[in-house]
Amino acid sequence: MTPVEMLIDLIDFNADWLKKELAEMSDELLVWRPDPGANNINNTVWHVSRMLDIFQTRFLDGKGQEDELYFADGWAEKLGYDSRGIGMMGMGSLIGYTAEEMQAIPTFAMEPLVAYFDATHEATKAFLRALPADGLQQMRKGFSAEQPVYAWVRHVYLDEVRHLGEILAIQSMWQRQQAE
Repeated sequence: MTPVEMLIDLIDFNADWLKKELAEMSDELLVWRPDPGANNINNTVWHVSRMLDIFQTRFLDGKGQEDELYFADGWAEKLGYDSRGIGMMGMGSLIGYTAEEMQAIPTFAMEPLVAYFDATHEATKAFLRALPADGLQQMRKGFSAEQPVYAWVRHVYLDEVRHLGEILAIQSMWQRQQAE
């Protein structure tokens, strides 16, 4: 197994796990918040997808916001939420949102949300497959740092793992509340 194949396997494993979990969750659980300032699972899945889209488009491909799948492929319209100009650096990814901005995020229909999630993962896998032999070591600039492709992919992958843990924590809190 090559390093690229290993990364793709890890990406697929997480994505498949999340989709299996989401399919078993009630609509009530998907939008439940542990407290008014917390994310819900629906928002967290959107955030994970946005971050992968942003990192892929801006940092790995070196393109701009309008080239992100969310805007270029019409996901903002399909999901009914244009996040341009909101949050940290206007990225519209949940990072840096005020409580009011977070509360204004709509509840996304799961079918198009999961389709956007899939599209972002497929784009990253296609990027990885197209890399030359030394591609994981190629440098890419993002935020204020320049790092190898591998470091950017690792960052997004670990962020996704953290959010999968967040989803499990929200699910556990909801289940405990339902049992009371």
